Amino acid sequence: SSKTTVVEAKNATKAKINHGFSVDDIRAAGNKDFLEKNPKVKKFLEAASIPLADISAQNLKMFKGEKSEADVKRHAEEWIKANQSTFDSWIEKAQN
Repeated sequence: SSKTTVVEAKNATKAKINHGFSVDDIRAAGNKDFLEKNPKVKKFLEAASIPLADISAQNLKMFKGEKSEADVKRHAEEWIKANQSTFDSWIEKAQN
């Protein structure tokens, strides 16, 4: 599960400061055989890039309890709806 990072800070207005979530390196992954048989999926995954702020916002939802499979699916659907043109551009790149 995701955890926020809290550090002690000398001479600060607070004894401890919450720096938020730790740094993650998030990348799409897939089975090599599957991707070789499905080049459009490979192109889609290569084109897809979600802004770090959006990833952090979704992580926060999960941290606050929205972490069921249904919740995560809803998060994805909401993100796609709010970023439809970006998502569509990934589909277009995958088709070519």
